[in-house]
Amino acid sequence: QHHQIGALAGNDPADLGDEPRGRMLAVEKARQVNALARPILRMIAGPLPWRGKVFHADHSGANVVLGRSVAPFRYENGTSDVDGAEALLLRYDAQPWPLRAIHDELRTVADGVAIGPIVLESGGARTVIGWFGLERAR
Repeated sequence: QHHQIGALAGNDPADLGDEPRGRMLAVEKARQVNALARPILRMIAGPLPWRGKVFHADHSGANVVLGRSVAPFRYENGTSDVDGAEALLLRYDAQPWPLRAIHDELRTVADGVAIGPIVLESGGARTVIGWFGLERAR
């Protein structure tokens, strides 16, 4: 069961509802990304069975793929790698490489809508490899 979450500085996943729908918005061209990350790009750039994310009150969550929760993450407020502003950071630290080299960022942009980058850390450099959005299911 998914629980409501306390306010998180304007980037509260509870504002997105129990299981917000997801959409890939853009993916970087592979030639601009480290060769080791190209399989991740191929995965997110293709026809995705990814449907969104779920967030739990204990600051954990998961991606929804084909109706199942996969690729769990932990979330917290932090500083965006894109512009240094506050964002909700989703970290895959407990996952195997290459997933643990990625984190997602989210910012609320309208009622029930959040967008953010997918950031890859490789060799000390952080690169945005894609953008995604989440929307409260209606």
